[in-house]
Amino acid sequence: MSCGQQIRGQDRGYWFDRIGCRSRHCDRFRWRDALAERVAALTRERDTLTGKAAQRAADLAEAQRRIGREQQAAEAARVEVATARLKIEAQAECGSEQTVEIEHLRVTVCNRKRCARDQRAFSAQINCD
Repeated sequence: MSCGQQIRGQDRGYWFDRIGCRSRHCDRFRWRDALAERVAALTRERDTLTGKAAQRAADLAEAQRRIGREQQAAEAARVEVATARLKIEAQAECGSEQTVEIEHLRVTVCNRKRCARDQRAFSAQINCD
């Protein structure tokens, strides 16, 4: 053997040295072809993984855009709910003010009725005298 370090070959259990020679017959190209096939396989795997990475990056960007739109929609919904609550509170306050005004008018009407009744009673008393 020409090289000191040997590597076990894939075919028929022969021992290959670093330059690709078998102990009995020299077949320099078999080792080179095996390496070329391995390089080609690794290149295909790299290209496949690069494609998958690019697809995942595109999917991630789309998911980020979708999440952004959903966050904007959620914020708009929160603003709408807050606005509706403010309107309800304003209507409730207005309703309570109206209730107070109605009670005040009711008291005023009762007072006027009492005054009118007292005036009629007084007038009736004056007419009787």
